[in-house]
Amino acid sequence: MSGRFVQSDAVSEAQLGLNKAVYRNDKKTVRAILNSNPSFINTIIQPHMDSPLSNALRRSPVDMEMLGILTGYGVTFDYPVNPQKMYPLEVACQTKNEELLQFLLNHKAMQTEKAPHYLLSQTHKISLLTEANVMKLSRMISLLGGLDKIADTTNENGETFQQKARESLLINSVYGSLTCDYMNLLTLAEKIQSSGSYGEDYPTQKIELHDALRSMREAYYKKESEDKPKLGHSIHVLFHGSGAGLDPDNDNDERMSYGVRPGITV
Repeated sequence: MSGRFVQSDAVSEAQLGLNKAVYRNDKKTVRAILNSNPSFINTIIQPHMDSPLSNALRRSPVDMEMLGILTGYGVTFDYPVNPQKMYPLEVACQTKNEELLQFLLNHKAMQTEKAPHYLLSQTHKISLLTEANVMKLSRMISLLGGLDKIADTTNENGETFQQKARESLLINSVYGSLTCDYMNLLTLAEKIQSSGSYGEDYPTQKIELHDALRSMREAYYKKESEDKPKLGHSIHVLFHGSGAGLDPDNDNDERMSYGVRPGITV
């Protein structure tokens, strides 16, 4: 790990100014500060793991030009970039940013065993159960070495990627759940990728994935209709009077795990 860790009470105004400029996407100021203080580039402020890199990755969408500027000043991709101590490659997987993942791999970013698991972070959402999203996940997995390489990687709980993918749960509007075998979907998508659009089996493989997705969506909506009479009243009572209830298809889980750190003024 090449980063230099400092405590928040020992940080210069110039360092804070650099981090703020990166988040604001003020490229001119970023260059000016780094020209005068090149050692700031890989300085990580504890306990929030605040750094120029973390602020670049915190933006949505990530400005790839800013990442290029930081790379030119010697930024490395081998240290945590948020309070959850996620590494850059893990952030790329969690946010499903294919361009960022490719960039990080091209620049020798540190790869962790649990990074591929972040690709499954939103598989509870029916809105993402589409051919386009499954193919995107498959392309990102291909960048990481393919299904065979990542299938047995484990997370902090000792679960393998293959196990988590096979046991993914779709959560419906009344919080009922249905098992969705993402491993099967990703296997079908990988076959499509490997054959190429001009491959002999391409039409058949496309139909197989299409049919698998359609079958899964039909099962989801059937389960949801069955759950509503049983669970709907309980959910209404649970959240009645407390404002809006939780939405199983929103993005709060991603924002909370990689949100803007309190204290950054923009």
